[in-house]
Amino acid sequence: MRYQGTVLGVVWSLVQPVAFLCVYTFVFSFVLKAKFASSYAISETRGAYGVIMFCGMLLFNIFSESIVLCSRIIVINPNYVKKVIFPLELLPLVQVITVFIFGSTYVLLLLIGIICVMPAAFSWNMLYIFWTFSVLFFLTCGISFFVAAAGIFLRDLPHFLAIVTHLLSFATPIFYPLAIIPEKFRWILLLNPLTWIVEETRRFFIYGQQPNYTLCISFLVISFVVFHLGYVSFKSFKNTFGDLL
Repeated sequence: MRYQGTVLGVVWSLVQPVAFLCVYTFVFSFVLKAKFASSYAISETRGAYGVIMFCGMLLFNIFSESIVLCSRIIVINPNYVKKVIFPLELLPLVQVITVFIFGSTYVLLLLIGIICVMPAAFSWNMLYIFWTFSVLFFLTCGISFFVAAAGIFLRDLPHFLAIVTHLLSFATPIFYPLAIIPEKFRWILLLNPLTWIVEETRRFFIYGQQPNYTLCISFLVISFVVFHLGYVSFKSFKNTFGDLL
């Protein structure tokens, strides 16, 4: 329904990230001469820089788009709250699943890009992307439950989150390697769970290395905990939604 009546249809979901990818690749790679190779000891072309950056952008955009959309998902669907008996937990859940479906398409495009730009980087370790997606999915769903419930009480929340996620994109190693951050400031980025997700995904999806299993298992457990807490909090507040709409 989002693209109903448009000329390009669902192609619009791809136009925006590709446009940003081209702009960021030009600015950071051609103008600022930024590189990832010095940190990862690989042969890097400007095309490779775009692929590496797109990997981080892909994961971050899935997260940011999900929570911003879910922050107003109850407000824009009052009929599900007032007029019908409906499991409201499905509204943020379906929104996140929708974003992840498009994200899976981008993963396929990223894989094609890797094969074309860095054919030597292809590895069976890329299959660990399903692990990353599982961690990201449960983490995103948990936070989406929180913001979906909070969006009823704070109608400014979507606008606030749009600013926060934009700032968070620069606090996540998307356009630069984590290694270039001075040691005394690096802990700030490590407090951001997306930093770990992006770095681990690049480790096995871009560079073909084995993931840090301890780290991956730990974050999978954390994402389950966040999912559970978000779901419980949403259910505890959902009976008040009808009175606030």
